Amino acid sequence: MLTFTVKKIAGKEYLYARESIYVNKGVTFAKEQSLGRINSSVGSSIKETAFKNLIKKEEIFARTKYWTDKVKTKKSCTTKVIEQIETLRGDLYRKSRELGPLTQNALKTAFIIDFIYNSNKIEGSRVPRDEVEKIVQAPTLKKNAEVENSIKAIQESSKTMATLSVKKIIKLHKVLLAHEPAKHNLRKEPVVVGNEKTTPFKEIEKELKALILWYKENAHKVYPPDLAFAFYYRFERIHPFIDGNGRTGRLLMNAILKEHKYHPIILWNQQRKAHLNAFKNGMDGQMHKYVNFMISQFEKTHKIYLKQLVSLTSIEEQISHFLAPKDA
Repeated sequence: MLTFTVKKIAGKEYLYARESIYVNKGVTFAKEQSLGRINSSVGSSIKETAFKNLIKKEEIFARTKYWTDKVKTKKSCTTKVIEQIETLRGDLYRKSRELGPLTQNALKTAFIIDFIYNSNKIEGSRVPRDEVEKIVQAPTLKKNAEVENSIKAIQESSKTMATLSVKKIIKLHKVLLAHEPAKHNLRKEPVVVGNEKTTPFKEIEKELKALILWYKENAHKVYPPDLAFAFYYRFERIHPFIDGNGRTGRLLMNAILKEHKYHPIILWNQQRKAHLNAFKNGMDGQMHKYVNFMISQFEKTHKIYLKQLVSLTSIEEQISHFLAPKDA
């Protein structure tokens, strides 16, 4: 966070800007720079802008350098790709912060609408986007249970990763599919996805525990987007429930990204076929192609919202601008 302090040097007061750069849990460093003398505004705004640009470059460089040798999918997560991801991450965070809380709330609302619509649509939902928008914006009105429970599941997912367990995953799934109680709990029958067998139902709990252990052992050790994408893939291959696996998996993936200070992403419904092909590539031993697809969705999500982050004069304009359907 950017802060300002006043220092007295040789009887004169100087304004200093300081900001911490977060790299990983327990890995942060601060940058400080003088913006000039108090009561002498000449050049101070220019220096502040230059300082912000310096911080941005330093952050991208530090995070890229730190994470480059901490990737699992080396074919996909090259130094250049990590730099691109970190640039988008920093740009979205800083731009939303510059425009203030009203814009941040509009961005959050827009994301929830787009995420629910696209995530549910991928699984065959027929709820139109404008209905999702109305329900998210007016929570006191009578709701569609599918959308209402998706909103609750997003909220629930934010509490899941800190103490991740099989019980927490089952609870998240129950919140998501509260309107379909017959589909609750771990499945007790075999399921085939994309002509490929999933985990035998008697081994689901054991495999989920192994996945959770894998995540806990690799959290803060593996490049977070690479980690989140791998978790999503592994969760889908287990396919622990009769229905709702994709939606639950995407909630958990985004919870991982948020836990590691990345903006959550959307797998856009227009790329549904590419999404399925990406999983098939993974099952064929070409995980880099799966990760390439997921990176493309990360980049797409960030670019769409960065494009929307323009300086607007009223909250009404902000909301209507953000909530308009995305050309994805």
